[in-house]
Formats: sequence, structure tokens, C-alpha cells
Amino acid sequence: MPLLNLKPIIRFSLWITVFVYLIQTATTTTPWLLKFKGKFYLPALHVPNEIQLAINHPLGYDNPYSKSLIATHGWAWSSPLATHPYIIEKSNLKLKNPDRQHWLGTDHLGRDCFGLMLQGLASALSFGLIYSLVCLSLGTGIGLIAGFYPNGYDRAIQSFLVIWKSIPLLYLLIILRAWLPLTKHQVLLVMVAFGWGKFYQLTRALALQNRQGIYMLSCRSLGFKPWRLLLYHLFPLSIRASISYFPWHFIHGVNTLITSEFIGITMMSNLSLGSLIQQAKMNPEAYWLPMGLLILLASNSGIAFWIYGDSSYQSKTQDNAYGDQFKYSN
Repeated sequence: MPLLNLKPIIRFSLWITVFVYLIQTATTTTPWLLKFKGKFYLPALHVPNEIQLAINHPLGYDNPYSKSLIATHGWAWSSPLATHPYIIEKSNLKLKNPDRQHWLGTDHLGRDCFGLMLQGLASALSFGLIYSLVCLSLGTGIGLIAGFYPNGYDRAIQSFLVIWKSIPLLYLLIILRAWLPLTKHQVLLVMVAFGWGKFYQLTRALALQNRQGIYMLSCRSLGFKPWRLLLYHLFPLSIRASISYFPWHFIHGVNTLITSEFIGITMMSNLSLGSLIQQAKMNPEAYWLPMGLLILLASNSGIAFWIYGDSSYQSKTQDNAYGDQFKYSN
């Protein structure tokens, strides 16, 4: 049985998950450590009842009553990059130039732009990862079955995709936005409905090619059942192109979310990269806003190049390791 090498996708997903968790930890308004009435607490896990009642306010730990209560009975160690999801205007810090305290300056409400970018990046990366994993699962599953049974089922899917792919996604989102306010979850569902086709085509093409190969013919001659041929023998051979394409699909999901937030299709969050791009457009004198965003998006694309090179190398190494069993008969 050929080796199913999902290491590039697993490694990529783990890196993104850990990075998002670290960002959330670095920018959360919840204190890392709390001392209250002589006892130490980890607020992420447990807080005293008095503090719990105080932080039920929408502002949480930024609530003036919470601050005074903690200052009276102890102290709290919070992140210097804490960014609150609600709008808290600080008139004395509006559009302030970068300095030691604010590495990328402040926005039009006086909030730290570096913290805002980290929060927006975490949200966009989570969206892109979920979008890509769901599309990968749907596309490879449907493509594998279509390639293994290239008859009426395959023709029906191909005919459906010809019509389905002719619908422009951006125009569809604009039309839906005219009817109802689109949330991030609704945009995710629409994008998944149109995004699985590429994985389907890549998997189907390799499945059609591999099903007539020497290796698959040998497996059939041994009397393996169709489900075993499909999952244990054809699937590892047919998913390689999808693994190499996965990082680009991830970047596509991230950029589509940022674009939809910027042009107003998605209900824009206060902590999103789309809102920061809007601020950069409305405040051209704030040079630090586009500068930070360009660095952020460039590093995002650099990660995709690195993962693409790693997945391509893994796929080529696996081909060389198995030699002639992946060559196809005419």
C-alpha cells in the first residue's frame, strides 16, 4: 500500500493553529495572572466570584469597576498588546506616529495598530484554514469517487461544475449582501460551496490516471474490495496535487475575506484587516497603516511559498522512493 503523506498539510495546519493561539493570548484583554485578596489566579481558567460579576460587563476587564476592584484588592498582569473588540475611543492617541509604546502607531480611535493587525490576522488565518480544510475534504472525496467510477456519476458532476463555475462568486456575494447582512460564517458557507471544485478536478484527474496503472491492476487481481481499493490504494496516489495546491487555496480564502470586509460585503468587525485597509484609505497621512499591512500580507505569501516548496519536495521524494510502481501502463 502506498504511503499517504499528509505531513505538509498537518504541519501547515498546526503552525497556523499555534500561531493563532499565540496571537489571541498576546492580544487578549484577560490578564495573564491575577492576585486578588492574597491569592493568585489564572483568569483564563478561574476567577473569584466578585471579579466574575464585574467582568460580565461588555467591556470585561476594561470596565472601570473591574479595574478599581482589582486595584483595591490586588493587581493584574496583562498583555501590553491587549486590544479590546469593542470600540474604546482615546482622543489623545488618535493617529499617533509609531513609537516605543505603539510600534505601528495608532488608528483614528487611538487604538494600537500592531495589536489590531495581530487580531485581524488571527481571525483571517482561522477563516482561511477552516475554509481550505473543508474544501479539501469535499473536493478530494467527490473527485476520488468520480475518478474511480468514470461513468454516469462523473459526467453528472462535470456537467454540474461547468454550470456552477460560470457563476461569479464576487457578484453573487454582492447580490446576497443586498438582501441580508452577511456574517463571516455565511460568507464561509458560500465560499465553500464554490471553492471545492479545484480540489475535485485535481483529485479526479489523478484518480482517472492511477486507476489503470500497474499498481492498481495488481491490487484488483488480488481480489480487494472496491472500498479498500478506493481508500487504501487509490486515495494516497490521488491526493498529492491537492496537497501541493492547499497553501494557495488557504491564501485565497484569507485574501477573499479581507477583500469582502474592505468593500463592505461582510459585516466588518472592529478588529479586522479589512477595517484597517479602510482606515488607510481614509487617512492617507497615516503612512504606518499601509506599511504594516504590506509587511503582513507579504509575510503571509512567504509562508505559502515555503509550504508549497515543502509539499512539492515531499511528493517528489515519495515518487522516487516507490519507483516503478507509480508508472502507468499504456
